[in-house]
Amino acid sequence: MLRLWPETIVAGLFPGACWLQHGRHRVDFPADGRSWTGADDLLRALDAMLGDFAKSAGKHARLRILVSDSVAALAALPWQEQLSSTAELNAYALACFEHQGQPLDEGWIMQATFRRFRGAGLAYALPRPWMEQLLEIAALRSVRLDGILPMSAAAYWRRRRADPRVPTVLLLLEMQRITALIYDRGQLLTNDVQPVTGDAKSSMARLLRRVSASHDVIGRAEWWSARSADMEFVPAVFEQCLPNVNVLALDEKEWC
Repeated sequence: MLRLWPETIVAGLFPGACWLQHGRHRVDFPADGRSWTGADDLLRALDAMLGDFAKSAGKHARLRILVSDSVAALAALPWQEQLSSTAELNAYALACFEHQGQPLDEGWIMQATFRRFRGAGLAYALPRPWMEQLLEIAALRSVRLDGILPMSAAAYWRRRRADPRVPTVLLLLEMQRITALIYDRGQLLTNDVQPVTGDAKSSMARLLRRVSASHDVIGRAEWWSARSADMEFVPAVFEQCLPNVNVLALDEKEWC
């Protein structure tokens, strides 16, 4: 059959969990996840997966990437009524990064935006040298980069609107970190991050206890994990830290 439009490949690049999705066809990177944890490791995994996979999708396929928050810098942006231009928004985002002790220079590529009026915004940045290597890999494998989002930015942009009646926490679980996005009145309120030290179960409990202490009423919890295996403990931790809260597990279809 003649292909009239370029095929789309979706890639997930996470420590210990890299995959490519083309339609219903999915390929998981077969390496030992524990040995593939750095940003450069993720690029090598992408190159290896594209080596064969891009051929089946045809030349000049479009590549969309979800990447671990560990590669990016992220900052929540409290609403500012006075911002009137892109330059002012970018300057405000840079100030927010600096305020949280993470100043950015020319070595980063930054995006900043507000999804909804009077709601909190989100800024994210990816290392420029890393992005340049990624574009080189895409060109070598004859695919065109159609977009790349850190996981928190994908959840911010692509998650269906939160129920305004129910304060909600969304957990994004990765091998090395767990991120909480807290929503209130249907809008992103803030985010929090817990490094995974020791076992993921204890790290998740520490993060949820902080969320519970900082936000009086959480009525709904959602969670997504980069790794599908060994996540059986998640519902029990929610029940321990946020009892009687409705819990919903999400999959990649929410973001792709």
